[in-house]
Amino acid sequence: MNKPWTKREHANGIAIVAGDLNSANVIAREVRAEHADLIAAAPDLLAELLAAEKIILAMLNVMTLEQKAQVHAKLDKDGVANEGMTRYHERRKALAKAGAV
Repeated sequence: MNKPWTKREHANGIAIVAGDLNSANVIAREVRAEHADLIAAAPDLLAELLAAEKIILAMLNVMTLEQKAQVHAKLDKDGVANEGMTRYHERRKALAKAGAV
């Protein structure tokens, strides 16, 4: 199981570490404050994106064409569905950038 990433302030700024107080691996040193929370959340965000992909694909496999059309219309109205309502290619690009696929 991956240890959570946290931010720790120190004399030179902020560091991102993985692990607990007794055994921590430094992920990044001297991180800009405005990026620290996002970097610390990266493993959790990646895990959620991977889970969301499984959920989306499972839902698509059980939805009727009519249900898919209704969802697509709603997402298109909300400005979320570009060329595909599930944003598969955008999601896969982000996962590939993170080295997850």
